[in-house]
Amino acid sequence: MEERFKKVESDFVQLRKDYQQEKISEREFKDRLKQLRLTDKNGRCWTIGAKTGKWYYYDGSDWVEANPP
Repeated sequence: MEERFKKVESDFVQLRKDYQQEKISEREFKDRLKQLRLTDKNGRCWTIGAKTGKWYYYDGSDWVEANPP
């Protein structure tokens, strides 16, 4: 996995922890999660699922669960 994806995973873990400890609101959690989205070298947009913690890419119409590059 590319280093930048690993960094986003690490940031997500802290973000979810802050949310679970009620340091941030649900709205802030979701807004900040959107800021963690990445685009790979093929132009695919990737995000981590707020509830699942799994990676998803956008295929143009849906978010598809997959392992990032």
